Amino acid sequence: MCGFSLGIVILLFVVFVCLQVSCTADITKPGRATKGRLRAPYAPWRLVVCLTQPQATLKADIQKVWEEVKLESLQGEMEVSYVEARITPMTDSLSYPLSLLNKFCMDIENGKTILSLVIGGGSAARFLITATTSLNLPVLWLPFAHQDFLRQKKSGRYESRLGSSSEEVGAAAAALMHKANWHAFILLIDTTLLPINRLLRTDRPVLTPRTIIHLPATDRTLRVRLRRIAEEGGSGGVLVLGCDLNNARRVLAIARKFEMLSGRFLWLWLDLKAELRSGEPNLISSHIMYNSRSSIIASESTMPLENADRNLNFIPENDMHLHSLPNLANDVHRLQEYRWQNEKKVIKREEKNFNVDPDEEIKISEKGLNSKNFMPVGMLALRPAGIKIMSGDSMLARMLRETSQAIDQTISDLKPWFGRLRESQLKEYFIPSCFSPTNAKFLVNEARDNVSKALTIKLRKSMRQISKDKAEFHLLNLQSVKFPGNKTQLRWTKVGTIKGGKDVRLDTITWPGGGIIPAYLEQNGDRIGIPVYNIVTALAPPFAMATSLQEGLCLRGIACHQGINIVCCYGLTIDLLSLVARELGFQFDLYVAKDGLFGKRNGRNGPWSGVIGELVAGRAQLAFAPLSVSARRAEVVDFTIPYFFSGVSFLAAPKLKSEIPLLAFLLPFSTELWIAVFTSLNITAMAVAAYEWLSPFGLNPWGRQRSKNFSIASALWVMWGLLCGHLVAFKAPKSWPNKFLINVWGGFSVIFVASYTANIAALIAGLFFHSAVSNYHDRSLLSQRVGAPKASAAEYYVQRANPQLWSHMARYSLSDVAEGVDRLKNGSLDILIADTPILDYYRATDNGCRLQKIGDTINEDTYAVALVKGHPLKESISKVIANYTSNGLLDILQEKWYGGLPCIRGREGIAADLEPEPGGQPRPLGVASVAGVFCLLGLGLVLGAIILAGEHLFYRYTLPKLRHRPKSSVWRSRNVMFFSQKLYRFINCVELVSPHHAARELVHTVRQGQITSLFQKSVK
Repeated sequence: MCGFSLGIVILLFVVFVCLQVSCTADITKPGRATKGRLRAPYAPWRLVVCLTQPQATLKADIQKVWEEVKLESLQGEMEVSYVEARITPMTDSLSYPLSLLNKFCMDIENGKTILSLVIGGGSAARFLITATTSLNLPVLWLPFAHQDFLRQKKSGRYESRLGSSSEEVGAAAAALMHKANWHAFILLIDTTLLPINRLLRTDRPVLTPRTIIHLPATDRTLRVRLRRIAEEGGSGGVLVLGCDLNNARRVLAIARKFEMLSGRFLWLWLDLKAELRSGEPNLISSHIMYNSRSSIIASESTMPLENADRNLNFIPENDMHLHSLPNLANDVHRLQEYRWQNEKKVIKREEKNFNVDPDEEIKISEKGLNSKNFMPVGMLALRPAGIKIMSGDSMLARMLRETSQAIDQTISDLKPWFGRLRESQLKEYFIPSCFSPTNAKFLVNEARDNVSKALTIKLRKSMRQISKDKAEFHLLNLQSVKFPGNKTQLRWTKVGTIKGGKDVRLDTITWPGGGIIPAYLEQNGDRIGIPVYNIVTALAPPFAMATSLQEGLCLRGIACHQGINIVCCYGLTIDLLSLVARELGFQFDLYVAKDGLFGKRNGRNGPWSGVIGELVAGRAQLAFAPLSVSARRAEVVDFTIPYFFSGVSFLAAPKLKSEIPLLAFLLPFSTELWIAVFTSLNITAMAVAAYEWLSPFGLNPWGRQRSKNFSIASALWVMWGLLCGHLVAFKAPKSWPNKFLINVWGGFSVIFVASYTANIAALIAGLFFHSAVSNYHDRSLLSQRVGAPKASAAEYYVQRANPQLWSHMARYSLSDVAEGVDRLKNGSLDILIADTPILDYYRATDNGCRLQKIGDTINEDTYAVALVKGHPLKESISKVIANYTSNGLLDILQEKWYGGLPCIRGREGIAADLEPEPGGQPRPLGVASVAGVFCLLGLGLVLGAIILAGEHLFYRYTLPKLRHRPKSSVWRSRNVMFFSQKLYRFINCVELVSPHHAARELVHTVRQGQITSLFQKSVK
């Protein structure tokens, strides 16, 4: 019995030992297999795919796509390992992430892990991301909800993300505002959530915020800034909130006090922290005021602001102990104490497609903020949509393909470097362990860092492009739905989607104020939803002109109101208005300003007149007219970019003077100057004759006994010849003093002739036309009748540049340019100052082309479209005008209204010294213009005849007496040659011939037929 009992005990002991050995063998079997696999040479790289929200079809889809990608990959032997938890209904929220993390830590020890791919969100995904970051292991994360990015905060050193980031949020918001033509807006932004450069990028210059308010801000700052916006913003302004829900509540609460929620402004909230939920309790009330819900707000106002931020449902990161995951074995108890608040329980799905809807995620607790409590009806919210991966999704295939290419390129780039490492070193460097000391080789080595850095750079670049292309955002609209019993329910309704940062699709929107069109646009349009604007203009050809209706229709232009009459308005600016209205899709009622003026402020603080006054008073929202942009006008209205470049010029209607002085050719010089010139001529001639007579080298009788002598007559001949341009031959003096003096006189003659030529041209121009003026400060303007249209840019510039001239012009004030042109033609006005383009049109269409532009354009100016302050169409119209400028449409409009006009070709060719003929051609001078010159020539002929008669008398009566004088007489001395060498010869040497001898010789020559000898020079 005892032996039997002993045998049983021994048998049980053997069985127990065998069981222990078997269990030990089973436990160590995976380790041995791993060691055997690691000992194999050239172990392949590994990719670990972690599925934190597992679905049977998702893993199958990944495997299918990866098999296709492997065919294109250079790393065909790469191992792919899948880490997924087996979820059971009994699994709690604590054991699930820890169990998944434990599986991940065991899996990465099985080989050279080059990348971890985490697909899914929740606390498990965040555990894995933190673990891989601590291990310096590259990780690519594809969450299904934007909240996971927010909860994880900043990316790790080697972490790449695929999803909507701040860059995609900014691109979506910019695309929405561009689609809605909200190019000018007021931005209230928290730059810690959305950097400004993400929204206002340099490649989107059309987005120009009028004001930027940085959040969070104090209540006092918000009150001051919003009050200023409410007072200056007019209506139609767009306010963009880029902040969390708590700051949005504070801003809207203050905006409500300034009545900014009643429809005057459009509100867009960028839900940057994905706080908006469709699961918020709906408010059902018997009455809902669109501009205020004070009863609801009152119950909420008791909530402290510091308790309102409920968007993050986890303990702050400072309390986490995940940064020391290499010592995970020592910190397991700390991980077990980590509590994720409101963690959603994962329920096993039976659907084929993996569809995680963010709206089904974590519900906001009843103590959290409810956006419907304080946001007005018509509020718009832009929030990121969750990523939905379905069977055959292209994004999954693209992500895996880009991942494979990044791995291939990284290994290829570092292949020479890998060749210098042994396989054992590669294993030490690239086989991580969650439970290794902090100085483990895979944590601190240059090789691992280089691979991780190169791979991360490539992954981030490719994933950024995928995120940009696949990002999707929903535009939500807070709408009210009525139920029986006069009850209204508030509901966030999706009214649009933005995909890829550029594809925007919008549905019907309920705007602030409760209407389907903005309240500030409701002006009884013909069609619902089409905004109708009151647009004012002022008549000024060719930009805006008016004609009467033909049988009740406008055969040219569009109908507009001029007082109580309906007329047809047409012109360059009216054509531009029609194009812009069609481009932006709005209707308009056009009318002419009552006073017909462009706009001027009466006094320093008085009301505005004209077009500007209509805008300031709110009777019109836009102004399409040839309206000059000025600093004073820009203080009260907004201007778009210019559509036409203008300026200010002088216009005159010059007339020919009927009476031209007979001695007009003498007018270039004064009488004193003429006397001085001819006196200097005679004095110089006397000096030249004296120098030549006294010089031993001169042409004189006692110098070198020359055959010719230089007399005073020769000197006068030389002086006159040089003064008149050396038109005749003359006897040149030989003495050195005269050579110098003659050259000096030649220079004097050149200056004299040039001055006379210039002055005679200017004189003739002055005789034919009015004198020109070059600027406002020309003193001649004060002696002429000068006028400018009232309330015009020309009047403003004159008043600013020359108050004295402006006071002088007040006596010739004009209602418009047309009146000024009429007064120029009838002679009651000398000079008209107005805008250059308008004057050019009148000049080009003038009957007879007699109107003349005086001088160049004085003030450079521009025409632009004017809008009421804060109007949202400012940037939209500016962009349209910019497009028209770049594609040449504005040039076509200019050619339409200025090209082919009667005087347009010759208007620049009207010289100041010629009278214009019809068509702009100059008229030649007539005989009457230079009659004095012909009179001078006739006088010369008469004087020549008198001198000829005197010569005959001298020859017949005086010369014979002088020849009989004694040789000692002064008349027979050689000094007579100083006055005339020929007279000396006639007195002393030459035989006198009868005066009729020459006549008889001429008759004899004619009789002999020697006609040609009459034109030949005698050589006798």
